[in-house]
Amino acid sequence: MKIETIKTKRLVLRPYRMSDAEIATKNLCNKKISRWLSSLPSPYRIEDANNWIGKMIEERKKKEPQTIAYVIEYEKKMIGAIGLHGIVFGHKAELGYWLSEEFWGKGVMSEAVTALVSYAFRRLRLRRIQAGTFVGNSGSEGVLKKCGFQHEGLIRNDVKKNNRFVDCNIFSRIK
Repeated sequence: MKIETIKTKRLVLRPYRMSDAEIATKNLCNKKISRWLSSLPSPYRIEDANNWIGKMIEERKKKEPQTIAYVIEYEKKMIGAIGLHGIVFGHKAELGYWLSEEFWGKGVMSEAVTALVSYAFRRLRLRRIQAGTFVGNSGSEGVLKKCGFQHEGLIRNDVKKNNRFVDCNIFSRIK
């Protein structure tokens, strides 16, 4: 499947390149970012980034990839990432994202989420997109609400993170 580049007023959402590994590693070593991500190795190393990017490059060669991941660029600089996981074409997927700390609170992630959700409903024919947030991640919950996601409920002990179980809020947007 051809993963199309998505452009917004300020951003470009584009497929990963191997050259993105260094900046991704730098950001994902930031505990203020990594604490909210469920499946991130700690410490996050350049090898982890290279492995992830390599998997995403292979995944996008598939006719129906299960994951579509984008780099978020602002002024030609990688500032975050966004993607859809567990894709069931014509039905549903799960949204995930992270953003460099310096861009928090500037509407960047809301812009990226809006663009990707629109693309997913239109081009992938999805009917449902859901996202989970760790309880206490008010920034991410705010993004989802601003983008039209509705809170569906709480899943207790949903994720094991740093040897403890974490509750997650589930949000969804239906076409």
